[in-house]
Amino acid sequence: METILDRSLRKAELELGLINMAKEFALDMHGAQRHGSLTISDHLNMVVGKAIQEYDHAFPLRGCGQVELIQAAWLHDVLEDTTATYPELVEHFGICVADMVQAVTDGPGLNRQERHLNTYYRTRQNRGATFVKLCDRWHNQHRSLAHKEVRFASEYAREYTYFKFALYERPLFASFWKQMDEQHSAALKFLSSPTDPILPDFMPPMNAAKYKKEPVQELQACVSANPIQHRHFNEHICG
Repeated sequence: METILDRSLRKAELELGLINMAKEFALDMHGAQRHGSLTISDHLNMVVGKAIQEYDHAFPLRGCGQVELIQAAWLHDVLEDTTATYPELVEHFGICVADMVQAVTDGPGLNRQERHLNTYYRTRQNRGATFVKLCDRWHNQHRSLAHKEVRFASEYAREYTYFKFALYERPLFASFWKQMDEQHSAALKFLSSPTDPILPDFMPPMNAAKYKKEPVQELQACVSANPIQHRHFNEHICG
């Protein structure tokens, strides 16, 4: 007769197998791609680790299972950076995971800001996707500071206010947003430090006043952005 322990072990083994499927699929699709100063494997491992770390604080929510969120964390870049398709993700991992990945995948646009405007309104509509995006952004910001990547740190600092405006929904993920705010403050401090010996000589320090922090804690995020190329996006995705 199967015991409760047997059932628990069988469930854990099944869940681990599902997660490993997503990991192997993602690493195979990305191949030798880089992520800033790191390998793509380094980035994905950190995003997944953050998702596991923050899950218990973030999810008393229904319909967002931990296994599906971890799978989506492994897969979050495959639609954007590889030849993987949405139907493939549905076939292999189910519609819940596929929808989260699609919701964090950049839409079309002439520049980075347009692509974000064509993405964040979709991300916001899926709480699991918002969580995965926070994990991704947290690691991007962390990496830029840990590795003294001035270019990326300044880019993320410039974008932070509209990133939070688009995705912030009080009190959802409150402790996570607090960490993001602290990272942003650390980035401004880093960018304004003209005596930092680690900054390369050819890249002068940024002026933090240019990226003055707004009182983002009190911003009321938009319910749905008005994408610059909404019609183009619908034709591109829904065809």
